[in-house]
Amino acid sequence: MAFSTLPGHKPCQPRIHWTRARARAMNASGSETQEQSNAPSPSKRAKSPLRPDATKSQPLTYRPKPIPKDAISAEFKKMKAALMQELGEEVYIVSEEWTKSLYRDLADQASLDQYLASENSGYTLEESGKGRWKEMPRLPKDESELYQPVAAILSRLVKDLEGPSCREGVTRKVVNSHASDSTFRYMDLKDLCPDISIVATGPSFERDDKDDEYVVGIGYSNAASVVEVKLDRALGGPAFNEIEQASQMAFYCRTMFTKQPNRHFVRSMVITEDHVRIVHYDRGGFYFSPLLNVHQDPHTFIRLVLGISSSNERILGLDTTIQWSVDPKTGKKASGTIEGLDAEGLATLYRINMDHSPFVRTQIKGRGTTCWHATDPKSGRDVFIKDAWRAINKISEYSYLQAAQGVEGVAQMVSFQDDCATTKDYRPGAMDSVSFEHKTKSRLVVVRYGRSIEQFTSRYQAIAALRDAIVAHRILLSKSILHRDIAMQNILLGAENASPGSRGILIDLDMATWTFKDVTEQRAEAGVGVRRFQSASVLWSLIAELPPIQDYLDDLESFFYVLCHLVVLFDRPGKRNMAMDDTLARWETEGDLQTVMNGKAAICCGNCPQASLWWGDSSDALVKGFRKLIWEAMADKIAIRRNHWISHKEQRQRLEAVAKDYGDIHDKVIKLFDDALASFEQEDLASSGLPVSPIEAEAVTPAIDPALASTIPASPIVPSDEVKVGTSVKRRLDDDTLDNVPPPKRSRPSKPAAPPKPRKRVPKVRAELPPLPQGVRRSARLNRS
Repeated sequence: MAFSTLPGHKPCQPRIHWTRARARAMNASGSETQEQSNAPSPSKRAKSPLRPDATKSQPLTYRPKPIPKDAISAEFKKMKAALMQELGEEVYIVSEEWTKSLYRDLADQASLDQYLASENSGYTLEESGKGRWKEMPRLPKDESELYQPVAAILSRLVKDLEGPSCREGVTRKVVNSHASDSTFRYMDLKDLCPDISIVATGPSFERDDKDDEYVVGIGYSNAASVVEVKLDRALGGPAFNEIEQASQMAFYCRTMFTKQPNRHFVRSMVITEDHVRIVHYDRGGFYFSPLLNVHQDPHTFIRLVLGISSSNERILGLDTTIQWSVDPKTGKKASGTIEGLDAEGLATLYRINMDHSPFVRTQIKGRGTTCWHATDPKSGRDVFIKDAWRAINKISEYSYLQAAQGVEGVAQMVSFQDDCATTKDYRPGAMDSVSFEHKTKSRLVVVRYGRSIEQFTSRYQAIAALRDAIVAHRILLSKSILHRDIAMQNILLGAENASPGSRGILIDLDMATWTFKDVTEQRAEAGVGVRRFQSASVLWSLIAELPPIQDYLDDLESFFYVLCHLVVLFDRPGKRNMAMDDTLARWETEGDLQTVMNGKAAICCGNCPQASLWWGDSSDALVKGFRKLIWEAMADKIAIRRNHWISHKEQRQRLEAVAKDYGDIHDKVIKLFDDALASFEQEDLASSGLPVSPIEAEAVTPAIDPALASTIPASPIVPSDEVKVGTSVKRRLDDDTLDNVPPPKRSRPSKPAAPPKPRKRVPKVRAELPPLPQGVRRSARLNRS
């Protein structure tokens, strides 16, 4: 269970990719979107964030402080609302005929008839000629009366019909969470736990950390499926209607996706004294089976039970190209492999690096991005493997990475596999639902680089990495590629001792677009990116009547927010300012997009929070200079959005034309970074006691070859007046409030006589650098051995 998202536990901040539909839902409901994030661990397998003392053995009922029941209920309700906002509230119910065919191959009719006729089955024919599971109460007054008989029936079916697995170490066991021999790990959270679990062992399952277990010995890492028990009459009431069923089961299944990173889909069960249904979740959405009578249709009931408890992991919804060996003593995964292709296109079994936990995107519906640290067994080099789902009508990341081969500062591809799986295989072929999107899975292998930029160890390292990522962005633009998903998580530190141009690596091009693509298609993709780092214009496009295309100015604004996060969020390397983190997190959860836009405009027009003294005046100058450049473009767009005398169509055309006036902005931004890096070097030399020469004024080498620069359109696409787009929304943004410009930033207080010194950067001799892109000029003294 995602206990870390409940009161008393600080959740990690999410990466929410906002869409126009999601923005409309947020503005209509005013609800908050809160999600748990699973960031990749920087080194050894990370301990659970659920408890402050997660590394220590604690009594079963240990808790830092009790959580009031009302607070738990309120938080749980909020989390379920956020899940349904993500999934959509249209409940699609597949046909009874398709449901009956779902697991037909698992048991033939004759075998089931024979079993049901046996005394051991627990199924009996009454005098009326109707069959019934004799243990099931007829008129239970409370759902607790159902826990034991339902668990007994399921356990018997799994034991008698599933049979022993032919594979060593593979088992399935039905466990009643409420049984006398079961112990809830946290009694005050027992109402948030599954009633019954299908506990599994095998190559995709492992014993969970104690703090993550909901019952002693059982967590979402070793649950093949979960079962929710309810009274028949509850299914029609408001307390557990179809929306409540969907959100409750989504709460369980989302954690299973996270804890079992090779999941393609999750199926769980809702059962009453008379009826059963399957609830299915995958990266395209969810659906229900119809309610089937367990007494009148025992054959289908048995097949559904066998399906969610199968010893065949593929039937359970797991990707069997990813497998682990489990230590029988600890129940933990000890080693693992991933099937993929090498650089020559030959099948390779990559070894998973078990010292690094995989990164798993926490949303159920979406890209489902899962990233693995692995090693090529042939070359011995480290690689990074990324599994992701995309809509079947979207261009794969492969085409962009292919065009970026050889570009410094962009992740370099080793191999790519498309159509590894598709959500079409998990649902009826004729299924038509506005909440569902068919998706296909791809597997990408890239060269492994350093950690996320937020793992920096010095000012120079952080700013140099961001500088080189901006240079890479400009080169991609010269190749007609616009990234559109600039965020802290998508910039990595380069390899140790990397040369200028490779000190920061831009990754994750699956949201990119070709700038020459039809303008109508680009306009239809409004709102791409992570909300915390999205530009104000991109946020506005989520609720605009006629949204403009996203341009390179939006990406540069996102780079500016990354810089702000570095210098404001981190007091020094590894020291996160939690109060500021909470403030910035509101950009993710705030329901009113206008409020978020105003906050970003306030920062860009001069009200940026102050950084710690550790960053120094040079960092301040960089932020101020970058802010000024971004504000000029933002102010132009604000003025156009405030002009209510022009039509929506003309407004969009003017907004899309703004980028034509800022064709040299990349070079201006890069010069600011180069100046800051040169200042850092001077300061580091001064702190080392060596003589310091003045920083010489010199022309900054362009970020890319001038010959290439001439081929880059100042505005990637000039829209046509004749283009018509029918993308209207119910609510338009009131732009007037965006121009309530806050007062200028207060002056920085005088520096103390002996401020904390930044970590010294060791001077190194550098080899001759390639002409593109050029790094900051190094002084002769610094380069001297």
